[in-house]
Amino acid sequence: MLKPYWGSGCNVTMDNWFTSILLAFQLWEIKLTLCGTIRKNKRELAPQFVSTKNRAVFSTISGHLGIIKLASYCPKPIKFVNLISTKHDSINFNEEDAKKKPNLILLYNKNKGGVDVLDYLCNEYSTKRKTRRWPHYLFQGLLNILAVNSYILYKSGNVYISRRLYLRQLGKSLCIENKLFRNLSFQHPSTSIAVKRRKCYFCVTNEFKKTNNLRLPLQKSFKYCMFKLL
Repeated sequence: MLKPYWGSGCNVTMDNWFTSILLAFQLWEIKLTLCGTIRKNKRELAPQFVSTKNRAVFSTISGHLGIIKLASYCPKPIKFVNLISTKHDSINFNEEDAKKKPNLILLYNKNKGGVDVLDYLCNEYSTKRKTRRWPHYLFQGLLNILAVNSYILYKSGNVYISRRLYLRQLGKSLCIENKLFRNLSFQHPSTSIAVKRRKCYFCVTNEFKKTNNLRLPLQKSFKYCMFKLL
């Protein structure tokens, strides 16, 4: 998705579902900066950034890891938000602001609208189902994002259509090719009626072998052991 912007120096704002320390370094190598919230269960974070003990409201703990700047902001008691950024050279505060939000928070709040809207649109009509297979989960997430992007491009042609109706038509168009292939296939479900199992006509009576096979000329039941007798 970001390949057209490689080397442009653009900033990518993301939420904690995507943000990681490794991704920040990878984007920096292709000359893209990152700013986003990061989950507290990341191993790279120091213990001071994942604990609410002795944290004052509107206080900030800052740190850095090479080119990455990290800020842990406490907006409410027993609550904090961790952010990382490769766009900022330093962490500053607005002294006139009573909440004393760092510049990382201000940039994230300014650009996070697009991320939140995308999450809302994906969850409104979602293809995700409960699964333990990560390829299925990844495919379903990509399918949701592609559906949102395709709807935006479709509306750019000055053609108004409700999103619900568009997704219904999109789903039908994705399934029609497979449906036609199945109609042309010669493999159809079996329509044969189940036959009651009977004793084998050619076996001795004390073996009590049963089978569903019938010998058409005599309509006698037989098992594969009959070939040993012929």
